[in-house]
Amino acid sequence: MQNTTIKALTTVASFTIAPDDGGDEICALSFRNYSSDCSYVLDNGDACEGGGYLLWTSYVICQETALARGFTIFGSVVFLAFLFLLITASADDFFSPNVSAIIDHLKISHNIAGITFMAFGNGAPDIFSSLAAVNSVKRPKAGLAVGELLGGGIFDSSVVVAAVVLVKPFHVMRRPIMRDIAFYLLAVAWTAFVFLYGEHKQMLIWMPIGFLVIYVVYALVVIIGRFVHQRGKRKEKKERHRQIHPTQSATNVAIESICSEKRYGTMSSEKCGLDAAKQVGGVMENGKFFYEEHQDVEVLEESTSRDSSLVYVSHAHNVTAVHELRGSEPQIPQLPPSPVTTWHSIVVDSLKCLNPFDVQEFADTSIIMKILMVFRIPIMIVLKCSTPLAETPWSKPIALLHAFTAPIFILFAFQIADKNIGPIQLWAYALMVSAVIATLIFIFTEFGDTPKYYKQCACYAGFVTSAAWMYFASSEVVDVVNMLGIMSGISHEVIGLTILAWSNSIGDLIADTSVARQGFPRMGISAAIGGPCFNLLIGFGFPFLIACAQGKEVIIEWDTVKKVMLIFLALSLLSSFILLPVQRFNARRPYALVLLAVYVTFLILVVLAEVNVYSF
Repeated sequence: MQNTTIKALTTVASFTIAPDDGGDEICALSFRNYSSDCSYVLDNGDACEGGGYLLWTSYVICQETALARGFTIFGSVVFLAFLFLLITASADDFFSPNVSAIIDHLKISHNIAGITFMAFGNGAPDIFSSLAAVNSVKRPKAGLAVGELLGGGIFDSSVVVAAVVLVKPFHVMRRPIMRDIAFYLLAVAWTAFVFLYGEHKQMLIWMPIGFLVIYVVYALVVIIGRFVHQRGKRKEKKERHRQIHPTQSATNVAIESICSEKRYGTMSSEKCGLDAAKQVGGVMENGKFFYEEHQDVEVLEESTSRDSSLVYVSHAHNVTAVHELRGSEPQIPQLPPSPVTTWHSIVVDSLKCLNPFDVQEFADTSIIMKILMVFRIPIMIVLKCSTPLAETPWSKPIALLHAFTAPIFILFAFQIADKNIGPIQLWAYALMVSAVIATLIFIFTEFGDTPKYYKQCACYAGFVTSAAWMYFASSEVVDVVNMLGIMSGISHEVIGLTILAWSNSIGDLIADTSVARQGFPRMGISAAIGGPCFNLLIGFGFPFLIACAQGKEVIIEWDTVKKVMLIFLALSLLSSFILLPVQRFNARRPYALVLLAVYVTFLILVVLAEVNVYSF
């Protein structure tokens, strides 16, 4: 009975996998003669495999028995869950905090940072998944990228927005939300134009450039609009102040106006971009910045505050508490230096820095979170051993370790370690660079004294290394989901809008609703609209631009599933664009129920289209 069940899971009717819209050759498997199928997969890896190191399709197909194939598929699903944990840990605990440190170091204004670095930090898992699907293989798995970007956008603009409204009905700020929806609709319209114009043709380089141009225009509109709004507020405040205090000098009014511009609230943390007392381990923890315009920023300000900091919230059940960061540098608790440098103190210091486990936190969390924290331990140890983090205290042994692990891993993650420059491969050059860096660290730094430029060097090195980790994990995800699609007969688009989109969007759902419960629902709805818009513009524009520049063949297929995705993404956005003004920008329960109905209808129609019940 068991063998029959497993055979039913792994043996399907004879069919031919349709060519992916990225121009893949047909992965033609009979599923009747696994010996010939195995030979075919081994000879056609570009068509049947993803772009990672592990070749899951051949691992499954080349098994001799149905039982072995069933266990291999089960193992791939477990590995997929592990990869999602790795991606979220990389983004939450390393990438986003290092992005925050870079913004602080470069002293980038919050208006610019909010739509560039912060948005990139929030959308990193989606963007790197798209990058891996398109650029980690010779023939881009474009269906995965399109399915994830559009499917994730539909989920966020309907389910996440509805959840925020159901948690806390509120009055929406009309100008920012209507602007974001309008630009999102413009991005959807450009996507539809690309598919219609280039149907059955190769994607041309100006098509992804169009997405990047829309993003640049959007960024300029946000920055200029913010500047005009602030200027108007300053004039209004000056006039109001003159009416109340007509004898006050103009100089004092100007000084107060300048100071008022620098008032910002902050949701930040003391450890790895998260509040150590609130940090939980696992898939629900995907670091996310929240930056709200105008009133929502003012809600968080103190009457006498003159700080300039970031709005930062973790993707966790317990969102970090609001507190202040004084001064231009974040105040990070430092471990006191050992009075005497001994081997024992060096080992203890290193273990403290590499320790991924908080006993008190473990005791205070739920059973599910405890399980996730246990699974997360090896992931965090590996990440801490290879990825610098500006917010951690200085440790000379760990810095020496990073000098060797980070450069080699970056080359390994991007699959260029064995590339030659002259007679020498890149990994050998990386070792030489590591030796030089390690020598400088060993000679010019002390165990107990933090180097002057430690945080600056750590944030940039950690930014690149954590990005490499996300790209590496995303490439392996492409391998697994590609195999699952081949074995099940499900198209790349549907795999993308379900497995990939849901795994990356569940963190948005938790974080945005948590922010709403704290009393900031406007931040939640802004993130649910603006975030997916950024992901579509950059996640489509950047990877496909690279693919076109590299001369890869990306064939555009305008099939029913893509049409349904674009129609319902536009319908979800239009629902908000129409219903919010009708409700006088009061987001209430009926509006949320309409959005949920849109998403449920979308899923039903996608499933029916996938099984060929209808087509158009």
